[in-house]
Amino acid sequence: MNSRIVIAFLVVLNIALAAYIARLPRNSKGTSSPLQTRSTNVSKARVSPGALNRSFQSAQPSTNRFQWAQLEAEDYPTYIARLRSIGCPEQTIRDIIIADIDKLMAPQIIALNGHTNPPKYWKAEPRDSSVLQSLEQLDRIADLDVEKRGIVKELLGIDLAAERLRQKGETDIYEERLGFLPEAKRSQVRLLIEKANREEVYLREKSWTENDSLTAAEQDRLREIHREKERSIQDILTAAEYEQYDLWFSPSAYRVRDTLSGMDNTEEEFVGIYRIQSEFDSKWGEVEPASLNPTQKAQYDADRTQLEKDIRDFLGAERFAQYQEVQDNDYRELMKTAAQFNLPPDAARDVYAFKSIAEEQRSKIRNDLTLSPEERQNVLQAINEETEKAVVGVVGGPAYKQYVRSGAGKWISE
Repeated sequence: MNSRIVIAFLVVLNIALAAYIARLPRNSKGTSSPLQTRSTNVSKARVSPGALNRSFQSAQPSTNRFQWAQLEAEDYPTYIARLRSIGCPEQTIRDIIIADIDKLMAPQIIALNGHTNPPKYWKAEPRDSSVLQSLEQLDRIADLDVEKRGIVKELLGIDLAAERLRQKGETDIYEERLGFLPEAKRSQVRLLIEKANREEVYLREKSWTENDSLTAAEQDRLREIHREKERSIQDILTAAEYEQYDLWFSPSAYRVRDTLSGMDNTEEEFVGIYRIQSEFDSKWGEVEPASLNPTQKAQYDADRTQLEKDIRDFLGAERFAQYQEVQDNDYRELMKTAAQFNLPPDAARDVYAFKSIAEEQRSKIRNDLTLSPEERQNVLQAINEETEKAVVGVVGGPAYKQYVRSGAGKWISE
């Protein structure tokens, strides 16, 4: 932090206030005063890798003697083996097989989407189905996609979702975060996470259309979805692998990453706070504080206090002070704005230091009984103006506007 900037702001603010107050007429008398049920008669052709038959049209002879007919086979494994035997690049084999399976399974997706007749410009578009029907439809399409991924996995040994993202040049968070696992386990864990996520989304969306909030039974089912996912993943991974998985995907890990946002913490600090947070969450993680009775709430508050103390003892006084800073939404938004506008991190810290100075000055004015309500309001307005000038002077006008638009920075003009 640039202490000279902060001190300069304090000096300028005090000089401006002194000058302003000196010009005020005195008035000693002033006082403050957030489908229907699944159809069982929807026919859905099941496709299995062993039963995938292919029919290829013989290609016209080319200038050399090779013909695609030489590679024809009644099943995919044989076709893939023949492609490999002639030295066909693995990526080309993937492209051919995936495109062929997409084409083979397209009629099922079309049937699920209900696309039958092409639109006509002189006819109104058919009304969308109910939200519940749409959810059910998307769920069946997702099931079909999982089936397709299983076929591709068996034939080519790759995860189709990861392959799609890779070919688009998009980031695959599962490949990144599960990179410590062998490829086979990575794919299994990914499917289990995605399955649980789909079930949760379906449950929440269905609840939203019917109840506007989760019922007690739905909350129990949601917890069971999470437990089923974790049990299944634990069955696949070793103890060390599951611990690493937990550091990426557990609710405690997400909480810690969120609380440390903007702190530039070390791995050791993350792991230490994660262990403290996990201990607290093992007792209170699934509890809604508003549902607690007075005795339970008192125990919850005591454990929250102990959580903060344990983190303070682990980090030490200086780092804990920084930890507390990054819990403030104003500080978080300042760091985001600084990064967005390529400002040095010190710029955000300097501006954040203005916050406590401005708030202290406002507190003094509000408690000054020698000022009339009108005088008090005018002085507070002067503080706001000087604070805004100081912030703009450090980060610039565009960054200031973005910071305020984010919903933060209310302290500048309180």
